[in-house]
Amino acid sequence: MACWLIEQWEKSNDPRAQREDRYLLAGQIAEAKGKRISGLPESVSAKRPENPLANVPTEELKAELRRRMVLMSVR
Repeated sequence: MACWLIEQWEKSNDPRAQREDRYLLAGQIAEAKGKRISGLPESVSAKRPENPLANVPTEELKAELRRRMVLMSVR
């Protein structure tokens, strides 16, 4: 219930989805509706991790993909 609620907030660009205590808040809302929630973190960073491949040129990515496909076909 709590994870579903957070997902709904994210889909609708609700500012609650960006709060560090969003899991705690969603858990409280769920419990207020009679849903038992356990094991949720109290605080989780709202920042999304940066894509580690964002700065790698497309041609390099394609070359690596081709290399790996050749290696897989040899096995």
